[in-house]
Amino acid sequence: MQLSGKRVLVVGLARSGVAAAQFCARRGARVTVTDGKPAEALAPAVAALGGVATLELGGHDAQTFAHSDLIVMSPGVPELKEPTAARHAGVEVIAEIELAYRFLHPDATLIAITGTNGKSTTTALTGTLCAASGRPTFTGGNLGDPLLLAVDGPANQPGGLVVAEVAGFQLETCASFRPKVAVGLNITEDHLDRYGTMDVYTAMKNRVFARQEASDFAVANALDARVCAGARASAAATLWFSSAREVERGAFLRDGQVV
Repeated sequence: MQLSGKRVLVVGLARSGVAAAQFCARRGARVTVTDGKPAEALAPAVAALGGVATLELGGHDAQTFAHSDLIVMSPGVPELKEPTAARHAGVEVIAEIELAYRFLHPDATLIAITGTNGKSTTTALTGTLCAASGRPTFTGGNLGDPLLLAVDGPANQPGGLVVAEVAGFQLETCASFRPKVAVGLNITEDHLDRYGTMDVYTAMKNRVFARQEASDFAVANALDARVCAGARASAAATLWFSSAREVERGAFLRDGQVV
């Protein structure tokens, strides 16, 4: 993906927004950052940017959205009319994890973990286990370090392991995000103020499986019907677990057999 000379708008000046702005600026993009909060409320983030971006704070300018070449959404940003209008006008709108994915080495293993509950703990545990293997490992995503920080790190190489917690907010604006291993823990009622119905919320969560291929793995909670439906719809080989104990001892079912 070529960013040099592109007009990139980063929406949201939290940790992911700062990482996205710096990442794009390092690659020659002309970066603008917009956030609905006023400048005084964002002083630490503004300082962290180090002057790499133009700032539009305290509101959003529809013209900036419309005249961007790429819009990068930070997780947790509420639905806004400006990116929706820009998308309809042909501007690409993507999540920070989608931008990171496009720069990951194809031979690094991306492990993406989602769920309403338990995803941070599971991601941290998975990252610890991967690091213990001796292979270069990155652990982050919606947990801790933004996924973009993996791109210039030691795990972004053949044999590297990139473990990411991903949220439905992030999966909403993914266009090609395809984890080698996608893990669905559970889907229970949450964020209905944003999604309206459980069907819509479920569809967002299960996007973690949507672009997987036959050489990938979908790891799913066999006791959660919503997760099961998403995993079964994937082209990936599916591994099932049904208890925390099975996860702890690494026992999964494939075609009815423990693997």
